[in-house]
Amino acid sequence: FQDVVTKIKFVSCDISGDGEYIVGGAQGNDTKYELYIWNTTTGALMDKLTGSNVQLYSVAWHPTRSFLAVAAADGLVDVWGPRINWTAFAPDFQALPNNVEYLECEDEFD
Repeated sequence: FQDVVTKIKFVSCDISGDGEYIVGGAQGNDTKYELYIWNTTTGALMDKLTGSNVQLYSVAWHPTRSFLAVAAADGLVDVWGPRINWTAFAPDFQALPNNVEYLECEDEFD
């Protein structure tokens, strides 16, 4: 499949179990794969997700839930799901914009 306007070539496509959304998986210019999600009623692009730095083989939507599975060339399956509001579980939880690597001191937990 290829988008007529942007010329993006889609490797795999799937439709959500409720028929409300279509997802198309494409290989990006910088070798990271990209997922495009459209609303089937309006045709509007709802979201664009950028995956890891591997070749995308296939994308599949869970039949009843809002999860996507992506089969990639590294032999792994990436699972995408809705963003979770963790403050509902822990009111004092503070989300970080990016992952942070913590380096513990040698004697910190002895």
